[in-house]
Amino acid sequence: MQSDAGVGTAMLFTTKAVDLQQDVGADLHTVAKKIKSWDFNQASIGLAAINSYLNQPAQINQAQLKLIDRQDVFGEYLHCRQKMATIGHFHYLDHYPELKKRLTVFELQPSPGDYPASASEFLLPQMQVVFITASTLVNKTLPRLLTLAQHAEVILVGGSTPLADTLFQHGIHKLAATYLSALPQTKKTKGQALVYLEKGTTHASNKTLGIDRVKF
Repeated sequence: MQSDAGVGTAMLFTTKAVDLQQDVGADLHTVAKKIKSWDFNQASIGLAAINSYLNQPAQINQAQLKLIDRQDVFGEYLHCRQKMATIGHFHYLDHYPELKKRLTVFELQPSPGDYPASASEFLLPQMQVVFITASTLVNKTLPRLLTLAQHAEVILVGGSTPLADTLFQHGIHKLAATYLSALPQTKKTKGQALVYLEKGTTHASNKTLGIDRVKF
């Protein structure tokens, strides 16, 4: 999604086409409120609107977030020997096969070797490092997962991640998001950069984005 503020993304919970015409030209605040919807596709649109505002250099600077790296977050944990888990699958892990073997994976649609999502009620409190897909903001499961992982280091990961410092007040320690400087023009995303932050002082630079109202 592209708004006056910038570009934001969020995962849709369907492979079918979603009618977005009603949101074209709409007020950003109005679209953002859809995050509360129990229609997860509408909630995804709301989260994308929120991210189009928050995931911009100027907002990151105001939030006093520290830019850790521009690579994916998993590389930092290659030599970690603590009990680690992921909520959801992350394609970045394909680059780290040895790390992938050590992870406990909880998934709504489990593959062989995964645990069903319901197993998190019993096993997640045993984990010391937990990577959570930010799509849990859309399906409203994040609060419960944070309760279960309250004694772990928690990293919110993925293109749905909002770079909001208020999340640090709710048991999240790091944010690993995707920043887009423009809407994708081809299958290869244009202007994409992985942004990996924690609370502190950001090194991200300000950038002016001249963008119209909501577009898709």
